[in-house]
Amino acid sequence: MDRSQDLAALETKLETYRQAWLHSDIEQFMSLWDRSYPLLTYMPMERAEIMHDWDSIVRYWQTILPITRMQQWDVESMLVDFLTPDIAWVFCQHSFAYRVTDGTQIGLQAYRGRTTHVFHRVGADWLTVHYEDSIQWFASSDVARRAAESK
Repeated sequence: MDRSQDLAALETKLETYRQAWLHSDIEQFMSLWDRSYPLLTYMPMERAEIMHDWDSIVRYWQTILPITRMQQWDVESMLVDFLTPDIAWVFCQHSFAYRVTDGTQIGLQAYRGRTTHVFHRVGADWLTVHYEDSIQWFASSDVARRAAESK
């Protein structure tokens, strides 16, 4: 693959990730990962502990997806650096809005977020081996919430 094909493949992976959140689709999430990689890392913003193995990552999705209803997930920008021919670092800024259905949060939660992915080439495919997300905590979530509610 040339770099333009690699970039297109990585953009497709981010779209799959977005769709997985929008549809709470664990199978889509699972399709993005290189589960045979020896040291996976998954660091969602709401967890203090880093997950380092496939079973922990799957348990996280099994816990969070049934209670999270994503209503918006829009990628706003993407930076890509190919660290080696088989390792790509991808940083994204995005806006997202969700509702939690277990009663622990009331109303629409809307934020601007950041994610870092590291993808590993497996054959012709790019698969995730590292994921980390965070939110812009002090950015006005009221503005983001109003924008999400108007969609």
